Formats: sequence, C-alpha cells, structure tokens
Amino acid sequence: MFGVNNPTSPAQNYSRKEKVSRRLYNWAKREGKMLIAGHTHRPAFPEPGKTLYFNDGSCVHPRCITAIEIADGSIMLVKWCIHTRKDASLFVAREILAGPVLLKEYFDKH
Repeated sequence: MFGVNNPTSPAQNYSRKEKVSRRLYNWAKREGKMLIAGHTHRPAFPEPGKTLYFNDGSCVHPRCITAIEIADGSIMLVKWCIHTRKDASLFVAREILAGPVLLKEYFDKH
C-alpha cells in the first residue's frame, strides 16, 4: 500500500514460488496423500497415476477467480470470470480449465 513490496511473497519472487511449489509437490509425493493447495501462482492438476498435488494457482485475479472444485465424485480446475452480454449487463461465467476427473481414477492408480 505504501510502495514497498514484500520480498517474501511468492507472487513477487519467482524462485520463492518455485521453491514453495516444489516443497508442496514433494510432500504429496513422499506422503502418498492428496494435497490441494493454492495461491502459489503455479497451477497444478495431475493426470491419474501421477503425484496427487492440485493447486488453483492464484485464486484471485482482477476480474475472475480460479478454484479447485470437487462435486459429484469428480475434481476439476475452474475459472469464474465477469463477462458482458450484448445488452451491456454483466454476468459471471464458469470455465473448466482441467478435468473433470473422477476421484476414484486417482485412487485406483495408487
């Protein structure tokens, strides 16, 4: 707010964001557990049979949010954005970025 950047913020420091993402991924791999994280600015959505590390990247953007959604036994990476209709009215639209994948597909492979 006062013109001073936070040097510890992963969003502002590429090597820190890589390090945080790598640590989260390695934890999920080592522990053999599903890990759902966010706000590293590094989205992750693995294929079944791979390390179970999911990340929405950076959930908050100027006109949209990204999220990991779990519904009806499936998981997906989605983006919700503000769009404009031809009549100039606004609406929020949902776009699927990855998935959906049935959760059982991840656990059948491990």
